Amino acid sequence: MGIKLPSTDGRVVTVLGGGVLGRRIACSWAAYGFDVVIRDPSKEQRIGAIHYCQTSFGQYSDKEERGSVSAVEDLAEAVKLAWLVIEAVPENINLKISTFADLEKLAAADAILTSGLIIKRITCLVASSKPPTAPRSRNLIHLAYLRMLLLHKSAAVSAGAS
Repeated sequence: MGIKLPSTDGRVVTVLGGGVLGRRIACSWAAYGFDVVIRDPSKEQRIGAIHYCQTSFGQYSDKEERGSVSAVEDLAEAVKLAWLVIEAVPENINLKISTFADLEKLAAADAILTSGLIIKRITCLVASSKPPTAPRSRNLIHLAYLRMLLLHKSAAVSAGAS
């Protein structure tokens, strides 16, 4: 079953976790023109993630138009405008499950929820969630899906320019 791509107008990509993986995910989305909010409870990780993005865009894209990158501590603030939420918290299954439980309450109903989960399939994170949550949850590891989202954004921008 497919999911409907929500509107991205005025909305952001939120990355949960500003560590090694999260900052790279954030930078790759911002390098392609998406505004990104990084959420991390650690001030040091937030500062490091912003610095990484500001100095590494060129490793991800040669596009001149870049998205903005900001970082916050509060989860509700991080997801309030998100059309896509990418979970990149440490590989602790209980932390990931509780994160998805929080997302179910805080993220917009049409937001796509993804995980860079390596240790299990995403279905284990949303097993106890309400029916609308599971269908909009995906493993980020499916790069073809990620590519489709990027192509959609590029096509929408090109169509708007003509």
